Amino acid sequence: MGGVGADVTNARTRFSGDIRELVKSLQNSPVYAQGERAAIENELNVEPRVFDDPEKLRNKLIGINTFLTKRLADAQANATNANLPVEQRKDHAKIVTTLQNFLPKLGIPEQIYTIKELERFTSVNPAGTPFLWNGTDLRVTKGAQ
Repeated sequence: MGGVGADVTNARTRFSGDIRELVKSLQNSPVYAQGERAAIENELNVEPRVFDDPEKLRNKLIGINTFLTKRLADAQANATNANLPVEQRKDHAKIVTTLQNFLPKLGIPEQIYTIKELERFTSVNPAGTPFLWNGTDLRVTKGAQ
C-alpha cells in the first residue's frame, strides 16, 4: 500500500471503497443498534495519512482484522442460535457472508501464537510465506534447513 504511482493510488482507492461498502453493509443491518453502527464506522475508519507509514498501516489493518474476526465469530454463533427468531438468524447469516467476503481483502497473513501452530503452518506452506508471529510481528517461513 505504500509508495507512489498509479498502482498505489488505485490500491488505496479500491481499499477505501471496500471499507466504505463494508461499513454500509454493516450499518444497514438491523442486528446492530445505532451506537454499535457508529462504533463500527469509527473502528473501520482509515485516515489517508495512515497510508504514508507502512507500520501504522499494518497495525491498523491488524486491528481491523481483529475487530472484524470478533464480529464474525459473534455473527456465526448467532446465525446458528436456535434461541433467536429465524429473521434474526438470517440477519446474522448475512453479516457472516459479508465479513467472510471482506476479510481476505485485508490481506492479513495468518496470525500464529504457538510453536505448534507454527509447525503446522510451515509444514503446509512454502518458504517465504508471510505470517504474523504473536499476531503482530511480520515474519516469513524459512526453507528446509
